Amino acid sequence: MLAVWTAALALLPTGAAAQSTDSLEDCMKRTRPARKRLAREIDAWRPGQPLPPEALRYERFCGCNPLPTDSEVVTREANNYRFLVALATHAKTDPAVMDMAISRALLLRGPTKVFGDLSVRYRASPRLLKSEVHQRVQARLQRRNVWVRGIDVEPAAFRRAGFTEQQAQVVLEDIGRRLHKGEDWSKLYDEYSGRYRGKDGYTLVGDFSSYVTSEGRDEKSGGLELLVPSYHMPRLLGARAGDVVILPVKPGAFGFPIGFGPFLLLWQVREVYEPGAAVSTATGAPGLPKRLRG
Repeated sequence: MLAVWTAALALLPTGAAAQSTDSLEDCMKRTRPARKRLAREIDAWRPGQPLPPEALRYERFCGCNPLPTDSEVVTREANNYRFLVALATHAKTDPAVMDMAISRALLLRGPTKVFGDLSVRYRASPRLLKSEVHQRVQARLQRRNVWVRGIDVEPAAFRRAGFTEQQAQVVLEDIGRRLHKGEDWSKLYDEYSGRYRGKDGYTLVGDFSSYVTSEGRDEKSGGLELLVPSYHMPRLLGARAGDVVILPVKPGAFGFPIGFGPFLLLWQVREVYEPGAAVSTATGAPGLPKRLRG
């Protein structure tokens, strides 16, 4: 399933973060901190405490070996939102780590909260806007953003497993109806991914993960948010929080193998951010995020 591809892509750094000038030998010699200890420090961190020095540095992958680096802990495992904001705005944080921290924070709390908190930091410390990372965030504040999560199915895979191709659409429609009734996303995914499996034992219902993406994004180096097809963006940006949209995806999308057939994506919209919402929320002025409007 496509979930295997997206999971693999999520393990890799993108853009400038993917660059490494170290030889594999030098990279392997570097002493790496205990991953569990750093994770505990991140989880226990509270405002006013110093940030762990190891978290400020960008640890590169060694060639093609995705070693468990400090940066991976921050990017994939940190759930301490206040730590991520502090890390993203610390003067000594590596720009690649700043970028990772903001991306993780967006997936935890959504664009309205994150952009609002960063706007407060920018007003209090204008020096932050000297960083290219925060210049990109400030530009993004002026564009609509959407926070979504997805489930993917490939009709041809259903056929190969002994179902009809139409069953793939039916599965997504069933999930969508139950989501509209307020049922839990994770429980629904576990139910359907367990129920529909191929002859090889792999699920036919893939977790396409979560993304925060924006209009006017960089279509060449925009990172993992480009897994949301550009031709899906008008529908998603025009939706409301809680809406479920089922859309087809063209063959060969996202750099997957040429032979990869067309598939379907169910998107659930978690939040739509409108320019100005971050400022209103951060200052306490009227202007609720779209997910809270009637």
